[in-house]
Amino acid sequence: MEDRAFVLEWQLNHIRASIDISGNYIQDAFSGCRERNSDVIKLQSKLTSCMFSLNSASFSCPESFLTCPITLCVPEVGVFMKNSRDSNICSLYDKKSLSYLIKTSAPHPLSREVITESMIVGKDECRFEPVRGNFILKNK
Repeated sequence: MEDRAFVLEWQLNHIRASIDISGNYIQDAFSGCRERNSDVIKLQSKLTSCMFSLNSASFSCPESFLTCPITLCVPEVGVFMKNSRDSNICSLYDKKSLSYLIKTSAPHPLSREVITESMIVGKDECRFEPVRGNFILKNK
């Protein structure tokens, strides 16, 4: 009887035993987790390398343009991030708030896209454009 159950299980699972199936599932789950952790580490590293202490006097714009879209306050430690993957417009974010979004795998607060390394840009890569009323990438 036990042999028949094993054969039936084997046939139903396309010649794979349940131990093989659960082993593959666990292996896939671990590899996905490792990849996600690697992405978070890369994003956090980029965030750390691009952060800066905010001194509103060093910007040639009204203080209202230095407001973080998440906290709606002027951050003490800021980071610039593009408004979307293909955008040349940047917004200033509070470093802690942006770090939390990355840790929780939350989408970009404006575009709802996945946050990528290329979206986070350094302070020296952005400049305020008074005609447009926002920060833009210098090379665009």
